[in-house]
Amino acid sequence: MILQGQQRLEQRLDAMEASLCATPKRKKKETQAYTVEDVIEILKVSRRTLYQLRKAGKIGFVKEGKTIWFSQHHIDNFLQIRDTKG
Repeated sequence: MILQGQQRLEQRLDAMEASLCATPKRKKKETQAYTVEDVIEILKVSRRTLYQLRKAGKIGFVKEGKTIWFSQHHIDNFLQIRDTKG
């Protein structure tokens, strides 16, 4: 009985493995990275305003060394929140 259970379990694992291998892998989304200057131009705000938005946590960003990057996701989230508060 234990052998039968083990065999069934192995069959299920084999089937799951085959299913996973057959599933096409998703392509990794390419993420656009924007500099401070890019975002100033996109949002039509001053450097000081963008700094204040970052400091207040209203727009997300990533800091890599001394460089600050914004993703499209960060910009879209900010615009969505800003537009809903109207």
